[in-house]
Amino acid sequence: MAFERCAWSLTEGDLEVVARGLGRRLPAAFVDHYLLVSNGGWPPEGRESSLGVHGFHPITHGALPVERLIEDMGLRRDGVVDEVPFAYDAGGNQFLLVLSPDRHGQVDVCLADGWERRPTGLTIDEFLDRCHADFGVTPPDDVGEPGVPELTDALTVAIRTAVTELFARHPAHRFYYLTLVTTEEVHPPYLSAWSREALAAVPAADRPYLTWSYADSPFHLYGAQHFAEVRRLLGARQAPDADGRQRRLDAMEAAVDRLDREGLFGRGSARSGLVVAVEVMPPDHENTRRVTRLNPPEALVTWLAEAAEDVGPD
Repeated sequence: MAFERCAWSLTEGDLEVVARGLGRRLPAAFVDHYLLVSNGGWPPEGRESSLGVHGFHPITHGALPVERLIEDMGLRRDGVVDEVPFAYDAGGNQFLLVLSPDRHGQVDVCLADGWERRPTGLTIDEFLDRCHADFGVTPPDDVGEPGVPELTDALTVAIRTAVTELFARHPAHRFYYLTLVTTEEVHPPYLSAWSREALAAVPAADRPYLTWSYADSPFHLYGAQHFAEVRRLLGARQAPDADGRQRRLDAMEAAVDRLDREGLFGRGSARSGLVVAVEVMPPDHENTRRVTRLNPPEALVTWLAEAAEDVGPD
């Protein structure tokens, strides 16, 4: 279930920059929430928080990001930030992530009236687990495997939202590779991409090895927050059997194909310059078959020569 009014997506690189600016290490649960669940925003409509959380502050993007709140509240001392305001209640009280070495990972409340601090008694892991359960982010354990149409619809919404945001945020970039990546077990997928401008920014000697490397892209995991519903549908279930894995892959391919027909990836020469993929990692020959089905032949000349796995005999 997706948050509302969330800000632009964050990447792992964005959060590493934030941590360096704070002078402190960010807890893994906090990073995962902002990377995978939502960059700020409000809980889904109709969901109430047992902790009184009314919303989360965005990081880097949005009208009032965490970085600005830190400066407005005077929380930087000697170049280091030991308290990060990340959420708030309906009365304007701020929930603070404590980063000082002696209480690292604890959550306090900063009262709007006088700025008094009160400990919640919760770690950030416990705090976010409660929020995710209250807001329906954590899926129940007893829900069956989704059907292909339901999963295709959820994937279509997630990919469309993430790719539209990626293109809007980086209008000067000419993207040549956009891939939906999953595992051998077909766990919830994520996006990665490369643009000509991003590739030009890496050392020339490294470019041949990075051109088609999803894991080394600065856009790795881009828009992961928009895949919350997909993770809800797939995340709590046991690894599917062979038929279930194929159904999941069929849904991923169908969603990408649907969006291609909508024109999301461009038309004419723009589309011919972009390879769109659904890939399993580690790679196998079925990746090549899927990519071939999803793209016009003229888009695949370089990819087939440099990145495709041998499909072998039919």
